[in-house]
Amino acid sequence: MIKEDLKKIREELIKLDDKRKFKDILPKRSCYQEIYEVNKNKLNDTAICYMNSVITFKQLFSKIYYLAKALTEIGVKEGDSVAISTLAIPEGVISFFATNYIGATANMINVFSGGDREIEEQMRKFNSKVLITQDIFYNKRIRNIKISVLVIILFLIIIYFLLRVVYETGDFTVSLDPNFAKKQGLIMYEHQEEKEDKRILKATKLEFMDNISVKWLPEDINTRGEGSHNGNNYLAYTFYLENKGSDTINYWYEIFIDDVIKNVDDAIRVMVFRNDDKKIYAKPNKTTGEAENGTEKFYSSSEVLVEGRQEFKPGDIDKFTIVIFLEGDDPDCLDNLIGGEMKMHMDITEEHIKQK
Repeated sequence: MIKEDLKKIREELIKLDDKRKFKDILPKRSCYQEIYEVNKNKLNDTAICYMNSVITFKQLFSKIYYLAKALTEIGVKEGDSVAISTLAIPEGVISFFATNYIGATANMINVFSGGDREIEEQMRKFNSKVLITQDIFYNKRIRNIKISVLVIILFLIIIYFLLRVVYETGDFTVSLDPNFAKKQGLIMYEHQEEKEDKRILKATKLEFMDNISVKWLPEDINTRGEGSHNGNNYLAYTFYLENKGSDTINYWYEIFIDDVIKNVDDAIRVMVFRNDDKKIYAKPNKTTGEAENGTEKFYSSSEVLVEGRQEFKPGDIDKFTIVIFLEGDDPDCLDNLIGGEMKMHMDITEEHIKQK
């Protein structure tokens, strides 16, 4: 809400002689809707300055959305009460608007109130079943609360949706071996209607990427776009490979890791669709050496995958969708990844003896 709005409401309140009219001069939108509508066209402007950190409106709305989605996943719904007890930190603001986003009520509790009994009394009074707070208060006071409550701890980044990991994807490219393409009559393109043949395709990079959960990705991500169709905190790129030759062939597709900074690959996920076949690749678990839940292990330290395509017949079209994101549920998705970068590229080549 901008200053002019507040000034107008204040002037109307002063002149108000019938309290029943009070509701008529208040905004009809929720707090979140109000701040979004006012700032949706200036997403790169500064929303919050805290210490030496700056959060833009684009980043703020992203964080609000993912916290709201996470609260929904743990059972918070419209009309529920969520207790929030934090210092004046950005996470407190995000928590308030995330609660408001889903239509729940924010039960704001003074962090300097009279200890665990006071907090418990306020939570009982408003039937709050979720408490968002900070680790420094949890250890000293809040863990003594007797009522059944889900306590979400901020600042130690125990909850993945508040981990602020800045990830620069660089340019993800796909290359088709020109000699192989010419010999076998292969073409590669982004849009099925235009079929503009290219030997190198380039995906649009992301400026930053917060960690998310694979569960938050759109269910129709394989069909919702062609070329680059990135979303909030994930890179998505779709392209096609077509056999316009006269021979049935085999080919290989490989994704190479070009560069990694600050071990960000520890929590990276690479989702690959070939037509409707989906696989998710990740580094193996550091402790067990086994594949992380729901994934296949990277092929090597320098390759995400090496896969072969058999019996690619004349007229066949293979559709690929590549999705890259940071998995917040990965135990290695920690603060030390902040500022990390990872660059990859994909090659499509003729089947070689060494790969068989």
